[in-house]
Amino acid sequence: MFPLKPRLSDDPLLLFRRGVRLHGHPGPFLALGVRLGLKARKILEAKGYFDIQVEMGCPLRKPYSCMID
Repeated sequence: MFPLKPRLSDDPLLLFRRGVRLHGHPGPFLALGVRLGLKARKILEAKGYFDIQVEMGCPLRKPYSCMID
């Protein structure tokens, strides 16, 4: 049996809802992270979620670190 491949989505609302489940609560920095990720995928023409690597710079404290999730 093959592992399930995550379904790609370009829908920011769907990705935000998935992010809330992962992160534990909604917030503006989580929404910003979703938008940044979608923009990066588009600019870099990534075929999937795992086709790019990210080096992120932000203060390592809440709420800024919520962008990483």
